[in-house]
Amino acid sequence: MPYRTADLDHLLDLLELIPWEATDGGSEAPDRFRETFDATRWSLLNNCTIDYNQVCDGARAGDVVYRLCMYLQSVFDGLPDEHLAVVGELIAATLGVYDAPAEAIGRRWCDDVAASSWRILVSHVATSERAARRGVPADMTPHA
Repeated sequence: MPYRTADLDHLLDLLELIPWEATDGGSEAPDRFRETFDATRWSLLNNCTIDYNQVCDGARAGDVVYRLCMYLQSVFDGLPDEHLAVVGELIAATLGVYDAPAEAIGRRWCDDVAASSWRILVSHVATSERAARRGVPADMTPHA
């Protein structure tokens, strides 16, 4: 089922704020996250980046978007404060915002990622359930 929603566009905008590759001699996000996250969260983040890259390359089918949202929920929802500060530092540098606490920026970003991915997950499951009740294959169901 294709995703062409404002929620997915917003989610991709949020993920675009993370410096996945080093620029101007700065540390790239994977290095910072690897130093901070536990092994389970780090592994989930690696899986998340695979699906993120596929979505950025144009994949809008249900499975890859669904997995991306599930990984994002697992990685960024409910992060401890010290993790929020790392996320916030990365986001603040991208946005050029240096007068707000990094932890607050990280919390706002993580809350937004969790809320956006949650709405996409709910929509995906609800649309699939409605299609199944009508006997329509899920990939043929319009998703607006």
